Amino acid sequence: MIREYCDISAKGDHLYRFVDALRHSPIVCGEQRVKGDSFRCRIPARDLEAFRALADAHGMHLHVHQKRTVLTRLRAYRLRIGLPVGMLLAVALVLWQSNSVTTIEVQKNEVVATETVLAVLEEMGVRRGTWIPSIDRYRCECAIRRAVPETCWVWIRPTGSRLIVEVAEEKPHVSVLSERMPCDIVSSQDAVITDITVDFGMLLHLVGDTVPRGETLVTGVLSDDAGHTRLRHAKATVTGIYTRSFELTEYLTKETRQRTGRTVCQRWLRVLGMALPLSWERPSYAISTVHEEEAGLSFLGRPLPLSIVTRTTEEVAVMQTTRTLDELRDAINSDILRFEKDALADVTILDRDLVYEETPDALTCHLTYTVEGEIGVERDILHE
Repeated sequence: MIREYCDISAKGDHLYRFVDALRHSPIVCGEQRVKGDSFRCRIPARDLEAFRALADAHGMHLHVHQKRTVLTRLRAYRLRIGLPVGMLLAVALVLWQSNSVTTIEVQKNEVVATETVLAVLEEMGVRRGTWIPSIDRYRCECAIRRAVPETCWVWIRPTGSRLIVEVAEEKPHVSVLSERMPCDIVSSQDAVITDITVDFGMLLHLVGDTVPRGETLVTGVLSDDAGHTRLRHAKATVTGIYTRSFELTEYLTKETRQRTGRTVCQRWLRVLGMALPLSWERPSYAISTVHEEEAGLSFLGRPLPLSIVTRTTEEVAVMQTTRTLDELRDAINSDILRFEKDALADVTILDRDLVYEETPDALTCHLTYTVEGEIGVERDILHE
């Protein structure tokens, strides 16, 4: 119970006179029982002094038993500062928890990466532990739309301590090639034709012909003996031999970054979105790499709103390395292998010509390739 009350047992020679006086008094008296020369009742604690005065006036002897209630217990601790301070801290913690961001959820995104949206919000100052009323949601929505062109609509709304970011993505425009669109097949390179396969259209050049870039190989403009002209969609596969030139350069002085082995490990206890430091060491490296991981805590298989954040910072030193001419040649040869594997994967290399040019601070390789590949591309006859 919350209200304070007292159980009283009264005895005396003038019992009934006392009971009659009690009934005419403003004292609230409940659970009254009379047995022999004893009178028992229950009164509020605030009426105890008035009850004593009335009992003394009629020569009654009292036995008072005061029940302990919530107010009684609180009154006993009224001079202890820990209780009110603890209650204030608990209220402040609840208010902080309900008004700070503990989780940011990105929803309805298929193409846009969640990490991209979180990075934009991070730049806007929105992260775990941010005070929700201080977030300018309109500015954050506009920032996400500017930074992520794939989005056409963004809505940010708080739900309790969670921040929900709903993203509507633009549907990609699929360009369907209409086979009814009149077009020619033209050469994309200055080449010598080695093979032609015509599916539809009029062939204008034969195998072995040398054609310049932009020359029409197969046309979709068809004419009959009656002088009628029809425009059709030409389809053909034309292969030719042509040359491609490139340059690769390696510098004598190369800047590399190496780890020095010096690291600083920092830890935080994340409680309800707040990060409490567990270590006080701070890194002071000019250049470093940072690795951060978060381990959530659980109890009996249930996740708790607690986690340990560990951030490892490792120092990196910038080193200037001077290489020899042989090392530069080896580096360029490795670049050539990677280049041929990536940039020339769709053609057949027939011949290559490598010319090295040395300068005081670099080595340049001029590459000329003779390759065989597809040279026919479509060009619309009727331009929009």
